[in-house]
Amino acid sequence: MNNAISDKQSAAIWLPRSETSSSSKSNIDDDCPYSREQLTALIALQHIDELGPVSLSLLLAKAGSIDALIGGAIDPLEVAGLRAPCRQKLQRFLKDPRGVKQWQLAEQSLDWLVQTGSHVLVRDDPRFPSLLKELPDCPQMIYLAGQINTFKSMSISIVGTRKPSPGAQQFTEHLAAELSNAGLLITSGMATGIDAAAHRGTLKAGGKTTAVWAAGLDVVYPRNHQLLAEKILENGCVITEMPLGTAAKPVYFPRRNRLVSGISLGVIVVQAALPSGSLITANYAAEQNREVFAVPGSIQNPLSAGCHQLIKEGATLIESAEDVLTAIKALQLAQGLTSAQTESDKKADEMALKQAEAELLAGLSAEMRIVLEAIGYDPVPYELIEARVERNVDTLSAILVDLELQGIVTVVGGLYSR
Repeated sequence: MNNAISDKQSAAIWLPRSETSSSSKSNIDDDCPYSREQLTALIALQHIDELGPVSLSLLLAKAGSIDALIGGAIDPLEVAGLRAPCRQKLQRFLKDPRGVKQWQLAEQSLDWLVQTGSHVLVRDDPRFPSLLKELPDCPQMIYLAGQINTFKSMSISIVGTRKPSPGAQQFTEHLAAELSNAGLLITSGMATGIDAAAHRGTLKAGGKTTAVWAAGLDVVYPRNHQLLAEKILENGCVITEMPLGTAAKPVYFPRRNRLVSGISLGVIVVQAALPSGSLITANYAAEQNREVFAVPGSIQNPLSAGCHQLIKEGATLIESAEDVLTAIKALQLAQGLTSAQTESDKKADEMALKQAEAELLAGLSAEMRIVLEAIGYDPVPYELIEARVERNVDTLSAILVDLELQGIVTVVGGLYSR
């Protein structure tokens, strides 16, 4: 890992210095639950080689807090799982935290973040991605440029090959636009191909999107996506767990991929060969108990082989945004993501819904109520409704049109439902 703060000219262009930033000695964010000293300590620890997110979490759990850890509350020798070189560096750090190079790098990092109007989100921050906290290897913090409240929206990830077919690229843009219009945050890795198409489709629709990087926040990768990155900041954010100055290397991409899946309710794979990085993301999603979606393609196309493999392994086959939204709705109900409401709130909502339905039915004609009852609560074809109500075609068609115009009935794929 490159522990030097990037001084490339592209970094200055990518994130211009904030005209409204406060003194570099101030806290990075007034709403951050950590003080500048605590953030400096956390970032400094991140600069210790081989001290990954799991090891750092173990250290903090054993010490009780970041203050206790740098105050010498524990001996690194007592922490299982740390390799000898890591223990030695950690011991040197804890002996004089503020006197080591890692502390100086952390100070420089915070100065850069303040000067560019960027942020550090720690796990205790309510703005930290909630689903990410479920991961056993959740990072203690992420670096963020852009809209800090982006993760108030639930996310779906879209990934795929770097060399997609024109049709797949167009499909991805359309899919991302429709999903973002439905209120979802679209997440991807900003790589060439499907990732970039997902971001572009979202931005064209005016939706929110997040790019997850395998590099430091000051290192745009790929470099030719700098303009795309800048546009993402306008209605979304770029995040990474990697320290500033970290160059994008193949070894870091799996770490990025686990965040792409971990942030989201599920991962959509549009096109992927065998093997591919997109399948790694999908595998992470499955391990993290996230939904995996796959778009089928021609059996002759090697770029569809990965998607077909995922479908064989149990991924949900999708052909449209509606397929994704239906699955997510079921997933939300199953996982109780609506349980932010209290039980009494739910009962009140149910009563209000029943009352609204009763009022709606009262305003319908007898014929319309008969047809609505015949539709039931599951999608049904016209022929089945006709058989249930025994009305002539013209009368039934007119009633169904009236119900549809009033927003009481919808028709999808020739099937009628409430």
